Amino acid sequence: MYLKAFLAFVLLGVLFLGGASVKDLANSRPSFSSFDRPKPQALREKAKELLLPWIQDTKLSDDGTEPVEEASQQMVPKEKVRVEDRFDWDFENSGFDEGAARAAFRNSEPEKIVFDDGDRVSEFQVKEVSEKTKIGKVLFVSTDEAIDKVDANRKSSFASNKTPQETKLESKKAKPRHESEALPTNSYILTRFIPGSVDARVNELPVTMPYPENVFSKIARLDNHFRNIDPDDLESMKDLRGRLLSFGHGGELVLEIGEGGRIYNEEGPDFVIYENPMHFGRRGYYHEYAHVGVASRDSAEAYHWFPCDPINRILKGCAGVVPTDPDYAKLEAPDRGGDAFDLKELGLEDVRFIKIRDTGYNHNVEGGNAQMGYTEGFDLDALDLLHAYRPL
Repeated sequence: MYLKAFLAFVLLGVLFLGGASVKDLANSRPSFSSFDRPKPQALREKAKELLLPWIQDTKLSDDGTEPVEEASQQMVPKEKVRVEDRFDWDFENSGFDEGAARAAFRNSEPEKIVFDDGDRVSEFQVKEVSEKTKIGKVLFVSTDEAIDKVDANRKSSFASNKTPQETKLESKKAKPRHESEALPTNSYILTRFIPGSVDARVNELPVTMPYPENVFSKIARLDNHFRNIDPDDLESMKDLRGRLLSFGHGGELVLEIGEGGRIYNEEGPDFVIYENPMHFGRRGYYHEYAHVGVASRDSAEAYHWFPCDPINRILKGCAGVVPTDPDYAKLEAPDRGGDAFDLKELGLEDVRFIKIRDTGYNHNVEGGNAQMGYTEGFDLDALDLLHAYRPL
């Protein structure tokens, strides 16, 4: 390209000085007499006639030094489409926030979107798999109406036909039956944490998420509702990563009730798990779900799992559905938001361990890296143990 420009400049100069043709240049020196110079308009026309076909029909060799002739082609301007401007999703008449999607997909795109607005569930597939889609996974987005439906369904199953007086009397009778003392709601200890995988960026392979520092301090107490955090605000995201434990895809955590205690099945929910569903667009939240299992002993075959299948919208037994209430500090569980679980759903009387496992296909919107910290997968903030007791 630069060689062409240089040669064209030289040829124009020669034409201007001497008015010579290309043939003249090959056979003799140009004249420098001012009487022989063509008029400016004639010079421009001559230059266009001589130079344009040669430039159009010529390209440089692979080493960039010699022109290589090729068949003449008509020069037709091509429309330039930036990768970030290409958008292979069609949300027409779905109510899904396309503007939010465009902003969120700047770094990566999911392979699929599941959008629940409370009245219907819409699914979208990417039209063309690109480098940005390499991360893949499924983006789950729902509205307040959809979340309220799941929450109402849970609460209806917690409800009892007993009068408040009967419920209170039964609760008083239950504690002596346990022969134990009530524990604080955060009386859980870390048994193990197994990080999952990190999303693969372009030209990278998935790797295991690094084991974070101070694992337990990240989940020791409920300390934020995370609804108003901007994923593009690096300081806010850094603070978020310091307050949450990100599992990675397929990562899992096992907690044991402290002081040799157990969680008992009593009236209403028995424990609550807090994730951080965050705002997505004007009226939605995006979710990263996890399976929840409980057991009396920590062995794989001993765990009982609450029903959770986000792809098919079975969410009653999933963690990561209900956001934390912004007024959580003024409230008491189970009225602070989060996902409530009742051992009655599994027909169990008491358990000692809780296992939380990322589903493995949550698409991550806010991103992450080795320097700032990874946020892939389910993000655990804290738990509330509502019916935990230790033996007397």
